[in-house]
Amino acid sequence: MLPTLQPNDIVMVNLRAFDFLEPQVNDIVVLIDPNIPTQKLIKRIHALPGESTSFITKTTKLHEATRLPVTTRKKVTVNNLAGYFVLGDNPSQSSDSRDFGVVNLSILVGKVVWVY
Repeated sequence: MLPTLQPNDIVMVNLRAFDFLEPQVNDIVVLIDPNIPTQKLIKRIHALPGESTSFITKTTKLHEATRLPVTTRKKVTVNNLAGYFVLGDNPSQSSDSRDFGVVNLSILVGKVVWVY
C-alpha cells in the first residue's frame, strides 16, 4: 500500500465497520487473502458490486527470435462486478483483484480508520 502506508505503520481497524454500513469506494480495508487464507491484506476499494471498472494489465514475455523482453499493455474492462474490486496503492507491486478477482463482503475483516 505504498505510498499510503509505510513499513512498520500501525493501523487501527474497525472490525464492525461493515456490520451496518456497506464498504465505499476509496475505503482502505483489511481482507483475508483469497490465495493464502491464513494471511491478511490491506487494499483500497476501487469498485462496488454491480459497477464497472477498467484497469491496465502489463505482461512481459521473451521475444522468440531476439530473446529480449517485450512488454505489452492491455486495457481490461469488467462490467457488472459480482463483488468488491480491490487494488493496492502501488499497482506494479500489488497482488489484488487484478490477480485474484473480486472479493465478497464475507472476507472483508474491517476498515482502516487510523494510521500511526
